[in-house]
Amino acid sequence: MKKKMIIGIFAIILAVVASYILYHNFRAAIIVFVITAIVFPAVFYIIKPRFVWLSIGLTIVVDLLVCWSEFSYYESRGFFIGAIFVQIIIMAIIISALKLVDTKRRK
Repeated sequence: MKKKMIIGIFAIILAVVASYILYHNFRAAIIVFVITAIVFPAVFYIIKPRFVWLSIGLTIVVDLLVCWSEFSYYESRGFFIGAIFVQIIIMAIIISALKLVDTKRRK
């Protein structure tokens, strides 16, 4: 369990750093949302499947920290909020799929 926790924390840190670096490259900004939408639920599922829904909150916090300049600018705020909602929907689908696979595996 401790090894999973260390690997999970390392993966989250790498995802945050990659998100920050890629966000400042305009063409790669969409990759930030994909990285956090896929990596965070997968890491939380590996560490502790019971707390996988907390990855949505962590993703929102990371997106706000990385993209704060976009969120604080009034013309792009609506687009940014819409992108976060789409990201949350995608994450909910991924988390539900992980839970479904886990349920089938236990039977």
